[in-house]
Amino acid sequence: MIQFLLFILVFFLVFAIVIFGVATKFLSWIIRTIRNLFFGTSNYNAGDKANRQSQSSSRPQQSKKIFQKDEGEYVDYEKI
Repeated sequence: MIQFLLFILVFFLVFAIVIFGVATKFLSWIIRTIRNLFFGTSNYNAGDKANRQSQSSSRPQQSKKIFQKDEGEYVDYEKI
């Protein structure tokens, strides 16, 4: 009988911890959504986006192809 009650206690403790974790994730998602709705994207995402843009603009842009369309050779494919 005591083992059964201990099992029930452990089961409900684990269940409560899981429910608490899901609830906190859900509430943080709701708060983040409301904040983004009223104030735009968060500073972290905006800074990350600006960082990616500065990295991509620092690379030199290639304006022409290395190989022309008429260069190269045809290789016949054989199934072995």
